[in-house]
Amino acid sequence: MLSLLDIHEPPRRKAPAALWRRWFRPPVKGFLEWCAGQPYMRVCCEQHARGIDWRMVAAHSLEPSCRLLMPADIECPAESGLRRFTPTRYIRRMFERLALNILISSPLPPAQRRLAMYGRESEIALLLPHLVPLVGELRIITRRPETLSDLTEELSRRSGMPIVLTRDLSAGGCPMVLAPSGGAAAISQEGVTLCLSPDRPVGFGGLWVGSFAPTLPPALEGIYTPAYDLLEFCGAFYELSGIGMMATPRAGISGGAQYTPEMLGEMLVGQ
Repeated sequence: MLSLLDIHEPPRRKAPAALWRRWFRPPVKGFLEWCAGQPYMRVCCEQHARGIDWRMVAAHSLEPSCRLLMPADIECPAESGLRRFTPTRYIRRMFERLALNILISSPLPPAQRRLAMYGRESEIALLLPHLVPLVGELRIITRRPETLSDLTEELSRRSGMPIVLTRDLSAGGCPMVLAPSGGAAAISQEGVTLCLSPDRPVGFGGLWVGSFAPTLPPALEGIYTPAYDLLEFCGAFYELSGIGMMATPRAGISGGAQYTPEMLGEMLVGQ
């Protein structure tokens, strides 16, 4: 279950009231709340001049290790046992969705679209049926290609498109590379125009999209505030609260600039 840290300044009170509040009103409270039918714990914390009571925050958090959603400008001390939640599964899924939207938005006909994908076998197996109808050439780079041979043979038979399975860490001339869980730094990017991966490719001269701008799901509109990183916020609720919604990323981010799927799809023309 998700624990969300909600930090606010205590109200200004006169000395007697402030002393009473300090002794009889705890600075940290936990409230069980609901979003889209799923529970989460809101940990409300007052930030005094002496700082945040991280011991109390940890006591109220349901999952102290790696499962605390915090405001973007807050850093907790290492000795607290708390760490900021990183939505790795959500990031992977959103990179995959961005890649699909780019291919769909590209003015190229499917037969002329070429893509190289690098990742874990289980992740590739889930995405392959969605990729095959959108491309004319598909190169799968993985450590154990033999585990995907039956699936790729079946998809190739149905679509009539050859699918290359290889351990060779090369894009093989494909202009677009997708590495949603990372690993792009290990792939030879010769001839690549567009690379989608959370890690930066080495010696890459094309456009590296290392992040994305998510869309806030309607169920979170009454909960989200600008104090939180939007990507972390959406990812935390998706991964930890079981909310089965995946909003489409509205843009990929490269060097601080945002590129819509249509803009990125145009980059594949002539490659």
